[in-house]
Amino acid sequence: MIYSREGGALTVAAPMTGADAQLGVVLRMWEPDAYRFDPFASLAPFLSLLGLLALIALPLTALMVRRAIAPLDQLASFAERVARDGEAAPIEVKTGDEFETLARAFNKMIARLDESMRRIQEIAFVDPATQLPNHDRFVREVDYHVLQGGQGAIALFELQRLPKLMQTLDPGATREFVRAIGERLVAATRTIDNLVRPRASDEPGAIVARIGAAEFAVFAPMLAKPAEGARFAQHLNAALNQPFEWRGHKLLGVCCGVAMAPRDGKVADAVIRHARMALGAAHHAPARLKVYTQSLDREAMARLTLEREMRGALEANEFRAYFQPKIHMASGRIGACEALARWVRPDRTIISPGRFIPLAEESGLIGALSDAIMREACWKAAAWARAGWPINMSVNVSALQFRNDRFADHVLRIVQHAGLDPNRLELEITESMVMEDPDRAQHISKPLREAGVRLAIDDFGCGHSSLSALSRLPFDVI
Repeated sequence: MIYSREGGALTVAAPMTGADAQLGVVLRMWEPDAYRFDPFASLAPFLSLLGLLALIALPLTALMVRRAIAPLDQLASFAERVARDGEAAPIEVKTGDEFETLARAFNKMIARLDESMRRIQEIAFVDPATQLPNHDRFVREVDYHVLQGGQGAIALFELQRLPKLMQTLDPGATREFVRAIGERLVAATRTIDNLVRPRASDEPGAIVARIGAAEFAVFAPMLAKPAEGARFAQHLNAALNQPFEWRGHKLLGVCCGVAMAPRDGKVADAVIRHARMALGAAHHAPARLKVYTQSLDREAMARLTLEREMRGALEANEFRAYFQPKIHMASGRIGACEALARWVRPDRTIISPGRFIPLAEESGLIGALSDAIMREACWKAAAWARAGWPINMSVNVSALQFRNDRFADHVLRIVQHAGLDPNRLELEITESMVMEDPDRAQHISKPLREAGVRLAIDDFGCGHSSLSALSRLPFDVI
């Protein structure tokens, strides 16, 4: 074997023999450049094709991915709108896969959420019995109007017999009755609003609301003068005072207080407070209607001061019984007397009953005051009888006393403790108290009459009751 290397080339020669003879020579040659491989040159066509395919595939892939995740983007945007605005139009996804199912679930969820929000709004701002705006909604409406620079009148109406009827009726009948009153007020307000307060078609109408158990409110925009507000409320008050019968119940006795915005308050709560102050004064007004004035503030402060002093006077026993004689015209002799309440202060000044009796009734102090006078009257009548001057004693009964279920037991206990013969005591009860519930009056009066206490009807004729109705009750004196 012969090796030869020249210029980097390798040559290998080997003889070929056979049968002891040389057949030839095998020559192998290796050239370094002959077997060199250039991959880039070889792969260039393939890479070019691959690059072209990539240029075509990438946009298609991006498009397919974009189309695949588009429903997810819609759902994300929908959720963002709901989070931002609290509501959104229903989303439409027609893919036939899980995204469409998820979109339908979102739509149902938002529909239920909208219904829940509507219900919450209704509970928060609508009176359930009348479907009228409630106190909070009324305040918002008035505040919005006043803050826009508007003017108007607030009329507050109190239905005096309504609380008593609500106590006697079952809940369903109560809601129906209150709804009937609300419908009547709305109808009257619309009629009077068009007649008394002419306005353009784009101007807001009067707002009717129920702001309390027995209180309704009306806000009439665009009224600037107290006389205009009083005229508007007077028509409404007259309409509500018309005979109104429902299932045998007659609703009479409506009081109205009026306040002007923004004259009587820059916010709704202040105007309503002043209207309620006028409403309190309307109970004693001839027309049962009062427009707020600043003098009512002073009167309110005076009443608060007097009420505070009354509580102290009751504790200090400053209320005394003065006795008005009842004289027999034939003989000229004193046969009986009536105990009257007087407030004698420590400096011996006497406060008129015309000042403290109405306030005592409003504040609920009338019960304690009446009990104090009854005790002193019974003790005085018993002392006179022991001294040889037995006369009958008349004592006025307050409505608060008479409404107490244990009224008869309380009176008989006072009589027994004073040592007074029950036949010497006469209780004066007003006609309105008796006719408020005749059956109850008869039930309460029975043990008193059995003990010998006489009963008298006071202020007969004020309640427009018939003699036939009163004749069924066991009273001794009218």
